[in-house]
Amino acid sequence: MTVSELLGEGRSNARTRQELADLLQCNPREVTKRIEYERQQGAAICASVSAPLGYYLAGSREELSAYCGSLDRRLRSITTTRDAIRQTADEWKV
Repeated sequence: MTVSELLGEGRSNARTRQELADLLQCNPREVTKRIEYERQQGAAICASVSAPLGYYLAGSREELSAYCGSLDRRLRSITTTRDAIRQTADEWKV
């Protein structure tokens, strides 16, 4: 069974990672790996970090676009952190 098959459409139907792990009879880390794999195959699996917490299938183009926006913000934050760490590493080369 795939994660997508266990998810409902729309943020109001979000399921937590632990719920999904229980349903799939695996550990939460495996759920994360499965979600990432399914997303890379084109599944419109979104995540919310505010209530209701969890994963859900995009119920509309707007929900999917909003989730893409949150990924863009995370990417910018990670890039900023990486650049700062890289600068620190370069300073250590002296």
